Amino acid sequence: MAYLTGEIPRQIISVSTDHGGFCITSDKERDGEIKTRLDIQNHICIGLAGYEAERLVYGERPEMLLCGSSEDITTCWDEFSAEAYKGGYFGDPYSYSYRDNEQSNDGIVQGFDDYEITQKTRAEFERLREKTKEILSSNRLLLKKMAEVLMVKGGMGKEEMRKLVSTNAGTLTETRLEEAKHENDYGWYLNKL
Repeated sequence: MAYLTGEIPRQIISVSTDHGGFCITSDKERDGEIKTRLDIQNHICIGLAGYEAERLVYGERPEMLLCGSSEDITTCWDEFSAEAYKGGYFGDPYSYSYRDNEQSNDGIVQGFDDYEITQKTRAEFERLREKTKEILSSNRLLLKKMAEVLMVKGGMGKEEMRKLVSTNAGTLTETRLEEAKHENDYGWYLNKL
C-alpha cells in the first residue's frame, strides 16, 4: 500500500487465520471516492500482496503456504473481472447488466464469448500479480522485519512502520512515497479543469 499510494497505513493488525485474520491496510477516509484505472490496479496489487508475500518468504516449502488467501485471490479476480467487463477498464463496458450474469468457476462472466477481452483480463491480472511480486521482492528485508514485529506484537502503528521503512526498505523510500502520492493525487482532475 505504501509503495503504490504513498500512504503508510495508520495501523496494521495481524490476526491468525483461524480467527478471520488479515492485515488492515486500507484508508477508510478514501472509501467511496471515485475509481480510476490506477485505483483499481493499486487495489488489486494490495489485495494480492498477502499471498505473494507468503510465497516470497515461504516459497521453498509450498506445502507450508496458508490456504486462507483463496478468498483474497477470488475477491481480487471478481472485482477486476467486473471492472474489465462492466466498468470499462479496457475501454467501453461490455455489458450494462453484468450483475445479472452468472460467473463460472474461473470467474469469467458467463454469456461473454469475447475471447479478446477474456485474454486481456487474464493478461492484465497476471501483470498486476507480477508487479506485486516485484514490489515485495524489492523490499524483502522490510517485509521480513514487519512479519517479525507482527508475529510478536500482533500489530503496529503508523510511526513504527515508518521507522521500519526508514531503516529496512529497499525501493520504498521517502522519495518513492512522495512520487506515489503525486501519482495518486486527485488534484490532477482539478488542474485539468
